[in-house]
Amino acid sequence: MPAADTIRLLREARRGGYAVPAFDVSNYETFRAAAEGAEAERSPIILMVLQLDAPEGGLEYLAALIKEAAARASVPIACHLDHALDPQWALRAVDLGFSSVMIDGSALPFEENVAVTRQVVDYAHARGVGVEAELGHVGFGGYTVEESPGTAVLTVPEEVVEFVARTQVDALAVAIGTCHGLYQEPPNLDLERLSAIEAVSPVPLVLHGGSGNPDDAIREAIRRGITKVNIYTELLDAFFGTLRSVLGRPESQGAWAYRLLPEAIAAGRELVRRKIHLCGSNGKA
Repeated sequence: MPAADTIRLLREARRGGYAVPAFDVSNYETFRAAAEGAEAERSPIILMVLQLDAPEGGLEYLAALIKEAAARASVPIACHLDHALDPQWALRAVDLGFSSVMIDGSALPFEENVAVTRQVVDYAHARGVGVEAELGHVGFGGYTVEESPGTAVLTVPEEVVEFVARTQVDALAVAIGTCHGLYQEPPNLDLERLSAIEAVSPVPLVLHGGSGNPDDAIREAIRRGITKVNIYTELLDAFFGTLRSVLGRPESQGAWAYRLLPEAIAAGRELVRRKIHLCGSNGKA
């Protein structure tokens, strides 16, 4: 089937009280693990591409792989560009046939975030593509070149209606205490803030930094309105952790890829299946 409509999937999830898991995929093996996990659990799924994973033409390659996976799948698979900081990247993804794009102006002042988001929305909507934006700012849990821990800015519920009305965005990523990457301290989600946001939001809500949170916190966030849970770090850990273990075996020296990769793909697939059940999307395809 063709790539699924991301926003339609999120609206159905909002009505049904579950979330659609969304996985950043960086190579053939990780997107295969995600797609096979979705098939096994009869779940809709969103496969995402990050700019940092798509240098020098990589966006075109990964878009083609995801769209081919969607075409072969018997469950809905959407193709999403994650965290475009440059609006030109988002417009490029629209032209490549992505189901949806995220323009991330969350580190900008409110008015600048509105302006850059509206620029992408106008272009994408004219071509039938949905747009996700971020209000507040989800920071990083680990130490990175870009920023240090403590840079997150939580979403202000009173700003949500104005932001959505002025941008006409289709889905909204909110900052309620999660972070990207590895946590340096246990996460503490502001679930009351999430409830206040959901009470006024005209559009489905997205949780970034879905890796590393207690399952009970994710379930409660979904109960309070989250319809898309982004996962990257845990998928990388499952896949590459297993691959490192395989490569450490004496018999792996000089082995061909087809002998080295199946266990890593299986580990990624099982992680995806667990997250599907956590999100409650199993059997919803």
